[in-house]
Amino acid sequence: MTPLPLSLTLLIAARGFTQTLFFWSGASVVMFFAARYLFREQLQQWRVQRHLAQIAPFFPEFALSNLRTWADLCAPHVWAGWRRRSSDTLGDFATEALHRQLPEFYGAERFEGRLERVLNVHALGLYPTQADQAPEGIELVLRVEQRGVYTIHDAQGRRLEGGEGSRQIQHFWTLRHDGYKWRLHHLERALRERGDLKARPLPPPLMRWRRPERS
Repeated sequence: MTPLPLSLTLLIAARGFTQTLFFWSGASVVMFFAARYLFREQLQQWRVQRHLAQIAPFFPEFALSNLRTWADLCAPHVWAGWRRRSSDTLGDFATEALHRQLPEFYGAERFEGRLERVLNVHALGLYPTQADQAPEGIELVLRVEQRGVYTIHDAQGRRLEGGEGSRQIQHFWTLRHDGYKWRLHHLERALRERGDLKARPLPPPLMRWRRPERS
């Protein structure tokens, strides 16, 4: 068999390399955009944690460790209110808006359960609700992972979720800052990703943050 000329061999090799490079370049682009879509909540979490780390030296309640402590204190009141179908257990942990919203959260379902512990707290969104005013009006969205023993029944008594044994449940908590402390402002089950939070406006520059005067 007559060997191919060197120039033709090099041309075939170059074409093969070009095709391979084109294939893997295209695949890398597809993987990049797929990862951005699939992990957009995680990317947003990283951005928010970076903002919290910048704010915390001046406003300690924004430190992630202090937010975790706050969640540990608040979560038993959330579970007790859910079990009793009453917002009275939340007291000053909640805004007036949340006290009004809780009947919608409870719905017609009956919840019975016992919280064991908060597993983790993920900060997903940080944005202002009032122009050029902070920390008052700043909202923070948390994904709160909890473990406990619970059951949820519908109005006819059919079990919808839970049972014997410990299991995990997740909530989205929206906290609103009153200028001095956090209060729970909105509560919902975490049944989806929160990729929508990236579009929210950023808080004002830290140099403009002031605590309101106490009346």
